[in-house]
Amino acid sequence: EGTIVDEDGSTVLGGDADAVSERLKANLRDDLDMGGALRAAVSALAGPERVLEAGNLEVAVLVRTSARRAFRRIVEPQLTPLLTAAG
Repeated sequence: EGTIVDEDGSTVLGGDADAVSERLKANLRDDLDMGGALRAAVSALAGPERVLEAGNLEVAVLVRTSARRAFRRIVEPQLTPLLTAAG
């Protein structure tokens, strides 16, 4: 059980949705590439007291280019360089 907060450009799910959403708003920008957006999201999810790495996460992106929208999973070998890239 949790709270769903739908924002333009992002959605935060879970019991701590308000705090995560506020941290995400502080760092998410329209000009970020996928790696930058993922780093902002992971930082918001982790908060000030944790460090999350690729092995701690399940990540998917919404693919809107096909006839039906679907999620595509980003597996750890793809995720690790996105999270560690300078940005």
